Amino acid sequence: MLDKRVALTSADFLEKTSEQLKFLIKSAKAYDEGDHSEAVRMATSLRVLLNSSGKDNISLLRHLKGTDWRFIDTGFTYSASNLMTHTGLVSLQASEAQARFIPLITSGLSTPRAIRTPYPDWWRQSVVIRDKDGNKFTRWHLVDWVANQDGGAHVDASLADSYYKLKRLDGTGWRTSIGDIDVPVMGVIDASIRQISHECIRTFERKLPTIVPTGLYGIA
Repeated sequence: MLDKRVALTSADFLEKTSEQLKFLIKSAKAYDEGDHSEAVRMATSLRVLLNSSGKDNISLLRHLKGTDWRFIDTGFTYSASNLMTHTGLVSLQASEAQARFIPLITSGLSTPRAIRTPYPDWWRQSVVIRDKDGNKFTRWHLVDWVANQDGGAHVDASLADSYYKLKRLDGTGWRTSIGDIDVPVMGVIDASIRQISHECIRTFERKLPTIVPTGLYGIA
């Protein structure tokens, strides 16, 4: 016998949204302090906040009737005429010891833009990565991969080939020399997830300022 279900109220959804934003903010801060594994937890919170699939898996954004919002978009614009790879949410940081991708928000550079893009375009249409094989990926692709395949809510026995190359090999095509060794530049997925988190936090902060935890997210 199945238990009867009790419908949640708008206040419940606001409380759960505040909770997920708190998780996201704490993970973002930990990431910035050097724990890049927090990208997995950021992706999981982003999935809960933003992604709907089917009639039973409804995002908090949809519960809050926010799918008509415009989301803050800080990425470099993708151009289909550019035949090079595209990494729109990150910058490259190099030292004598290592080179890796870092989110634009922590790069110290001015972001190329901070426009407001309709949620459906921001989430599932805007290309944020084009790999060296010509495959194009949106914010939804990245969050879905990490949250649903690679440790967020589930670990698959196998991973999508294009994701595996971006995460663990040289899917972006960017390489550098560390001493005498030629190595791929790593971290594009994790850094992109961090930047998406920044855009999400700032959007909810603008739309629902009373539920966003204060004093936790000190990056302007």
